[in-house]
Formats: sequence, structure tokens, C-alpha cells
Amino acid sequence: MQHGLEEPVATIDRQEGGVEPGWKSQVAVAELSREGQEYKAWSSRQPRRTKVLFVAVGLGIGGTEGQIRDLVTNLDRSRFDCMVCALKGDGQIAKELAASGVNIQLLNGKGIWDIRLAWRLVRLIRQFRPDIIHSFLPPANVVAGCASPLCRVPHLVLSCRDMGIGRRWYVRHVERLVSRWASAITCCSDAVRDSVRSRFGGVPGKYVTIYNGVNVERFELPARSGTIQVTAEGKTIIGAVCRLEEPTKGLAVLIEAMALLKQSSNGRSCCLWIVGDGPAKSALQNLCRRLGLLDDVVFAGEHSDVRQLLHTFTLLVQPSFTEGFGIAIAEAMAAGLPVVASAVGGIPEVVVHGQTGWLVPPADPTALAQAIAQCAAHPQQSRELGRRGRERVKQCFTIQSTVRRHEELYERLMTSHARTALSV
Repeated sequence: MQHGLEEPVATIDRQEGGVEPGWKSQVAVAELSREGQEYKAWSSRQPRRTKVLFVAVGLGIGGTEGQIRDLVTNLDRSRFDCMVCALKGDGQIAKELAASGVNIQLLNGKGIWDIRLAWRLVRLIRQFRPDIIHSFLPPANVVAGCASPLCRVPHLVLSCRDMGIGRRWYVRHVERLVSRWASAITCCSDAVRDSVRSRFGGVPGKYVTIYNGVNVERFELPARSGTIQVTAEGKTIIGAVCRLEEPTKGLAVLIEAMALLKQSSNGRSCCLWIVGDGPAKSALQNLCRRLGLLDDVVFAGEHSDVRQLLHTFTLLVQPSFTEGFGIAIAEAMAAGLPVVASAVGGIPEVVVHGQTGWLVPPADPTALAQAIAQCAAHPQQSRELGRRGRERVKQCFTIQSTVRRHEELYERLMTSHARTALSV
């Protein structure tokens, strides 16, 4: 036989369809080689998907929860196999994820420090065997940070969403401890990144800024007329969308600003709609009663979809004392609304003062009232601020950009892991 091919192999009997012993021929070698090349080519086109386990505190309505939904549902499913786990029960976001075909697991914890959560997460990790665990918010970061080393998960990614103000000392200590096990820490703004790095320490390259993203098309509304949106009573509608937590969200300052506007207005008054729910609701309602604003402030409650509400607002106000990013601000800008917000945390990275809205000092009802009055009195200028805001969101804060940055991070981590494994 030519080429020294003399070892016996199994060959295919074309007529009978069976396999019988024989000698290699050049034709058989060519066929086997071609089949092998075709298999390798097919394998290269079908890589194993990277398994990512997302760990959230809960899956009710909220800015972080919405970001998890938008991230998971937009990741490339041909490259990533995703599961979402919530430490607590389900909610609106859980229903939306399930409707999109995402695997949801609930650990049904009874509180932040429910020690059973870590063991339940360990069992889930051993079943799913993720390549990456990505957790969001301090309680989830702590639980995931404790469970992942026990299961030898290749990569732990922590996500920080705020400035860390008001944390209790033991929470800060545990967060700093689990951060040492993280391959990467994602932050929703440069301000959050700098704050977290100063608290946690470690290698600077571990901290990655990935801005929150908005589905701009989802918030696209009919062209605004440039006239001020008013109620049937002739009141200009001001909107605030947030969880009712004080003093963090600064809603008491906003209500005080509304009282100032009511005192100074000449026949034109403003109506404030507060969209959201939370523990400060009763205290805020009592403040409205004391200031005589019961007819001027509407507590609209929690809404799963605020797009139509945004369409009725003249502007959005975010008077926070601290804010990591302000996803409600970006959504309002995507809807073409001007924004009045506090110059704190990551907000100045989103709102450009005088171009897409107005930035004011926190805890200053007078400055806040003046900025609101400026927007209400100049509808054409407000319309231009809204237009520029929408363009800024399209350039800097789209969900597509957020997803792409996460995909790049996950792939970079997996590449580094593969290189480490090959060098061992």
C-alpha cells in the first residue's frame, strides 16, 4: 500500500451499509480526513455557552431589577446560558423574565441575614454549575460572595449601584471582605466606582464602569408640542419617579419646593405626581397636609410601566441626597423630558447642566423651586433640553451599549480563565 498506510481499520461497506475490517485506501483516508475537518469546523461554530448565574435581592419593580431584566433578555443566547436567582420572592420583573423564557429560581429568604440563603444558593450553584456569578446590590453581593468560593465558581462579579452612604459598619466590613474574591466589580457610574474603590481597595483594574442602559425605542413618545402639560385645573404637571425612601430621595425637599412655588405663582400653580411606593409615604403625605398641598401633590403609587405617565409630565425632578446613576432620569431623557436634579453622585455624568436639564444643590428647596419655575415658564427652552437629553441617551446610555460591555467583560474573564488553565 502506498504512503505506508498498512494498519487495519474499520471501513464502511457502501453496499451493505455495515462495517468490516480492511485496509486503508487513499480514498478512505480522504473521506475520514474530510469528515474530521467538517466535524472540527462544526465544533468551532458551536462553542459551549458561558453559564452566567445572576443573583438579585428581589425581582419586584425597581431600577436595579429592571436593569437585570433588560441585561438578561438582551444577552446573546447563542453565547450565554443565563439563570436568574432572587434571594426573596418573585414580583413583576420575575414575571417578565419568565415570559421571556429566562430560568428563574427563588430562594424565599426571610430577611437579609437569613443564614439559610447561602446554603440554598450553594445547592443551586452545584446544580447549574455556572462559569460566572454576577450579583447585584449589597445583600446579594454578600450571599453570592460567601457561596461562590465554596463551590469553586471560576468567576464572581459584584455589581455596586450606589455611593455606599448610610451603610452600617458591619455591612461595610462584610462587603469589603467578599470583594477580595471578586474577579471584577461593575459600577453604574464613575462616581460609584471611585467611592467603591476607596472603600474596598484592591487592584484598580478590577473596577469597571458600565453605565445603566435604556431601551430608547421603548420610551419613544409622540412628538411633544412644546406647550406645557397641564391638568384640567390648569396646573403644570411635575413628575418624580422613585422609591419613597427618606432622606435618600429628597422628596421632602421637593414638597417644600412645591410650597414655595405655590406661594410665588401668579395664577399658575404646579401639580406634583410622585410615582412609586416605599416606607416614607405616610410621612410625606403628612408633610403635604401640614403645608396645605393635599390638592397639589398626587401619590400615584407603583407602576410597572411609566411610559405614558412620562408623556403627561412637563419635566422630571430627582432631588436625591445621594444617587449612583438615576435610571429614572435616563428614562425621562429618552422620553424627551427635561430634568431637574441634584448635583450628587453619578447624576452629573447623566445630566449636562444647561444642556439637557438643570442641576441644583441637594437639600435646597429654594434652588429647586427656581429651576422648576424656569422650565415651566419657558416651554420652548424645555423642549430643546428634552431633545438634547434624548440624543445624549442615544449616544451614551442605550441598553445595547450596556449589554455589549457586559458581554465583553464576561468573555474577557473566560479568556483569562482558559489561559490560566492551559498554563497549569
